[in-house]
Amino acid sequence: MRKLIEEGRILYGDDHEKIIELKVYAKEYLSKLSSLIELDGRLGANELRAIFHEKSKVFNNPKPVELISQILSYASPKDSVVLDIFAGSGTTLHAIMELNSEDGGKRQCILATNNENNICDEVTYERNKRVIQGYTSSKGVQLPGIYNNNLRYYKTGFVPSAKTEVNRRLLTTASTELLQIKEDCYNDITPAKGFDPAKCCICTTVLVNIF
Repeated sequence: MRKLIEEGRILYGDDHEKIIELKVYAKEYLSKLSSLIELDGRLGANELRAIFHEKSKVFNNPKPVELISQILSYASPKDSVVLDIFAGSGTTLHAIMELNSEDGGKRQCILATNNENNICDEVTYERNKRVIQGYTSSKGVQLPGIYNNNLRYYKTGFVPSAKTEVNRRLLTTASTELLQIKEDCYNDITPAKGFDPAKCCICTTVLVNIF
């Protein structure tokens, strides 16, 4: 008990009604509890600062890549599709790419955001673009990119519901890029094949690192 008191491990309350408690540390239980994760709470902010070193703060309270990678390693098979409907700074996609590079997985990731304050334009998309291409950290260290990844940025919109020929054409045009995602075909060869891009779209399997 004296040793615990000296180490500051005994927690006393403000008065006699508070039960005395023992302070314990996560590191003491990591080997016993597989669901326990210990990480520095500053990791997420430091990661973003390293990528966006020209800006002091681009997003409040970003999650660490390591945290999301650990969770995904338990919950997502190597061929899964992960959907994050609150994309934030884009940590989920960053973690997916790192996890794939580590275990040879082919996970895909869909991020969605309302682009409030241009977050998707300036943070979510830009962050993952730099992660793929490689970037120079805030300390001047050149970090290689996570290659063999494709990054596509789409904005949603509405097509009028009236069943007219004009609206059918609008819907067909708007659906083309979604079909490209489904079929993993992004390399547009329509002009090369002699067809009019205004009338059709012919795509083949994508090359790597498309932005």
